[in-house]
Amino acid sequence: MEEDEETWSILSSELLEVAVKSGWHSPVYVEALTALLTSCPRRPILQDLNRWLAPTSWRTEYSDGYVSVDRYFEMLDRRCFPIARAIRRRRDLNHSAAPDFAHDVLGHLPMLFDPGYRELVSSWARLGRFSASEPEDRWVASALAALITERERESCNPVAIAQRTEELSKAHGAAFARRSRRYRFENFFTWAFEFGLLIGDGDKPTLIGGACLSSRGEMARLFKGDVEILSFRAGAIGHPVDYTVFQPAMFIASGYDELTYELSQI
Repeated sequence: MEEDEETWSILSSELLEVAVKSGWHSPVYVEALTALLTSCPRRPILQDLNRWLAPTSWRTEYSDGYVSVDRYFEMLDRRCFPIARAIRRRRDLNHSAAPDFAHDVLGHLPMLFDPGYRELVSSWARLGRFSASEPEDRWVASALAALITERERESCNPVAIAQRTEELSKAHGAAFARRSRRYRFENFFTWAFEFGLLIGDGDKPTLIGGACLSSRGEMARLFKGDVEILSFRAGAIGHPVDYTVFQPAMFIASGYDELTYELSQI
């Protein structure tokens, strides 16, 4: 669709410009994203992405709708990153409530060129596959899906959104209270791979989280100091998330070694 192509063109060029200028992006990410957008002047197809990813030994497959957590573990364990076919609407250029093609391709995939990131993703999937899903975990998943659906409507209902948000908050509380191991693995993914930060050169934060890297609005708030940056070790695991809104806080680790250790403690 022509509108999808325009959305991709606008968002990809603007995110690349931010990545080059911000100082918050890793050189590996900038180089990988530049290579993709240089080789694919239009929205890339699956073959383009797999050819680009070949040096990493990873590949991609399309997914329609939500990928179950079990399926996500299985795919990442065999070094295959699922990507959504659909791309966000023009109204959602700054922030998309639902994961989409831009989130997966512009946020997550360039980070696979970083060996430390690749190893951490593989370790997460390998360990997480053996965690059992509890009823509370499924409650969180269904509550989040319901909230995203409400946010994605053409005309949002504030009352319905407030009700769905409260339901998600209760679900998070129940899952954490049970000390669900599956919930902790999903929580780790959120704060490491979706909104994660590492301490870079000169103690400056470096972005590694795909949800933030693919959101102009999320990054703008972070750069302006409107996001509280907290220690990953001190509070990431168990911290609830609502993907449909901008994050008030994100978590930073000293490096992949720290994240690997925290993963091993789940």
